[in-house]
Amino acid sequence: MRARNFVEILSDKHKYAVPVLLLVITFMTYFQITGHDFISYDDPAYITENVHVMNGLNYNSIKWAFTSVGISYWHPMTWISHMVDYQIYGSNPFGHHMTNIIIHTLNTLLLFYLLYYSTKQYWKSLFVAAVFALHPLHVESVAWAAERKDLLSTFFMMLTLLFYSASVINKNRRFYVLTILFYILGLMSKPMLVSLPLVLILWDYWPLDRYSTHDVRTVDLIREKLPFFFLALLTSLITYYAQLKVGAVMGIDSAPFFLRILNALSSYMNYIYKMFWPQHLAVIYPLTHNISVIQGIISGLLLLGISTIVYRYRKSHHYLTTGWVWYLITLLPVIGIVQVGSQSMANRYTYTTQIGLYIMIAWSIANLLEKYQYKYLISSFAGIIVISALTVSTWIQLTYWMDSITLFNHAAHCVDNNYIAYRMLGDNYGKIGNVQAAIASFTEAIKIEPNDSKAHEGLGVALIEQKRYEEAMYHLSTAIALNPQNDNAYYNLGVVLAYNHRYEDAIYSYMQSLRINPEKKGARANIGAALFHLGKFDEAIHYFQEELKIDPGNEAIKNYIGAAINIKNAAK
Repeated sequence: MRARNFVEILSDKHKYAVPVLLLVITFMTYFQITGHDFISYDDPAYITENVHVMNGLNYNSIKWAFTSVGISYWHPMTWISHMVDYQIYGSNPFGHHMTNIIIHTLNTLLLFYLLYYSTKQYWKSLFVAAVFALHPLHVESVAWAAERKDLLSTFFMMLTLLFYSASVINKNRRFYVLTILFYILGLMSKPMLVSLPLVLILWDYWPLDRYSTHDVRTVDLIREKLPFFFLALLTSLITYYAQLKVGAVMGIDSAPFFLRILNALSSYMNYIYKMFWPQHLAVIYPLTHNISVIQGIISGLLLLGISTIVYRYRKSHHYLTTGWVWYLITLLPVIGIVQVGSQSMANRYTYTTQIGLYIMIAWSIANLLEKYQYKYLISSFAGIIVISALTVSTWIQLTYWMDSITLFNHAAHCVDNNYIAYRMLGDNYGKIGNVQAAIASFTEAIKIEPNDSKAHEGLGVALIEQKRYEEAMYHLSTAIALNPQNDNAYYNLGVVLAYNHRYEDAIYSYMQSLRINPEKKGARANIGAALFHLGKFDEAIHYFQEELKIDPGNEAIKNYIGAAINIKNAAK
């Protein structure tokens, strides 16, 4: 009788011990972020300054979650998740980060179980789950509190695939109904899952192998996915409407179609490069108009070459087709053909998309080593080395997420001409009162990108702090000229005009800010103050009272109202 090797014994007797060890390592690696702060990029809009989230769970906040499209997305499950966290932990970032760690750990477990259940391949499934859990490209999705939507949507994606697999393997229609339910919840967490119906078709090909079954027709398999395609189409329309409403979709004049194609091709290959060599990872990679045509062509040829190899081995190695097409189609919604925002790519977009590549690697290596005598020793040693290297790299990458200044300083120095990182640095230096550093950062941002409206606005605000009013007015006016919808620039221009006793002009500027953003906090109070200085006390009181509806605890406004009433009474 053949002596069994260590790997075979471990697979049988300790089938649950190794995955549990992986979960413990994942949890402990990420645990450092529980001591990190919120960051200034999206966290305020999603958590720390969002009044609906800060109110916790109640009828009005839940109603808002299901009807709001104010931040480019319709994702009520994500909003509700943040509300639950805020109700439990308040503004303490510890709990918000802890929830992210827990969901990421659960996603790792679900991915392992999905692959193991569907393929019966224990070690390959475990390797894919380990790379998913500990790859530094995924730090952004976990360490960034506002990226809860990535984690939640992946959680429901894994459940969708798992219950779909169960519905096929067990021929149970109840599991199919649960599949649709989990898909709906996933779409309500992040609309990036619109490509999942195509993934289900791939999953039929491998590992479920349904196309080789004579009693199942291809047309029936596609018809089975029609509810998913309908939900995906509906979500796509809602998302496009939401992004148009907030002006997040770039026009052709801002990002020409040829540039988008070049960026998409380059990004597909850059993500693969960063998967193998995860260095210089930044929170933001600005879209540049200087993308090399040669770079785009080479990237396109490499993608074509890989696709050709996959097609050649499609019959003998089904996992290559599923893995490669998984990568291509799941990345498609965020590859930049419809350009949303000013980034060329984002690490968070790899959270689920690269699972397909991990599958290709794990199964291919196992096949290549199949004929070698020491295949278990080689694969075990190589796997430990890879996972250890990824864990160390992830630990280091997590340290950059300690606070906003550390994060954006890292981004500014690891990505050339990163004007957005410099601008964000300026914002954060301004918040801690380091005006000189703020001015230097905004100036560097403008030097790199002279047409950045927000950088001009930030520099203008910093110059106000130094009472350099003429320079401040120049940069705020430039910000408005570059983006006439910049309500903050109008607001701050009103501030500097009021400092120069140009109250009529200040009122006009505040009015423009309110026209763009009717909920602009402080604008009505400042209009009231300008009217007060002009001696128009009745109008001033009106605007002060309007501001109190937004900020009922503002004692300064109440004092202004009292002063206006006293002056009016004294004049009688």
